[in-house]
Amino acid sequence: MTYTKENIKKICNVSRETLQDLQTFHDILLKWQKAINLISSNTIQEVWHRHIADSIQLIPHIPKGTKSIVDLGSGGGLPAIVLAVALKNADVKITMVESDNKKCVFLQECIRKLGLNAVVINDRIEKIKEKHSLDFDLATARALASTDNLLEFCNELGVKKCLFLKGKQYAKEVSDAKENWDITEQIIPSITATDSRIINILNFTKK
Repeated sequence: MTYTKENIKKICNVSRETLQDLQTFHDILLKWQKAINLISSNTIQEVWHRHIADSIQLIPHIPKGTKSIVDLGSGGGLPAIVLAVALKNADVKITMVESDNKKCVFLQECIRKLGLNAVVINDRIEKIKEKHSLDFDLATARALASTDNLLEFCNELGVKKCLFLKGKQYAKEVSDAKENWDITEQIIPSITATDSRIINILNFTKK
C-alpha cells in the first residue's frame, strides 16, 4: 500500500486537526527543501509515504507511560516532528538533537508554527549529556548511524528503550550490535517498505 494524506488514518487513528498539522509540516518541509537538503530529492513526490507514514508508524509501538522522547539526529524532523504532531495532546515532550545549525532553525520553525511540545538542542549527541540535565523514557532515530553506534549514544544518555527505523541492512546491524551489547529486541516489519524494519529495543546492556 502507498500511504497518502487521505489514507494515513489506517496507520493510527489521527484526528482531523492532526492531519491538518501534518499537511502544514509537509508544506514547510518542501519550502525549506529548496534551500537546505532535508530529504532525498528523489522522494519529494512521495513525502506522505516515504517520510510522514514511515515516521508515524512508530506511534503504536511507543511504550505506555512514555513522557519524554529524545530523537537523535533530527535533521528534517523525521520522525521527531511527525511524532510531536501525533502526540500533541498526549503530554509527551520531544527533545530533538541536531548538530546542523540550519536544520535546527528549520526544526524550531516547525515547532513554533505547529505549537508543539518539543525543544531543539543544537549540539552533537555525544556532547549533550555534559551540558544538560536530561532524563528520557525513549530514544528514536532514523537514518542516522548504525544500531551499535546508536546504542552507544543511548547508553551515554541513560535511555534503555529505543525505536530505530532501519533499512535493508537491519539484520546485519542487529547482529553486529550484539557483539557488544546484550539486547532484548523486537523486529517489526515496516509498513512503508518490504525490506525495512522497526528495531524495538526493549532493553540493552554493555557486554
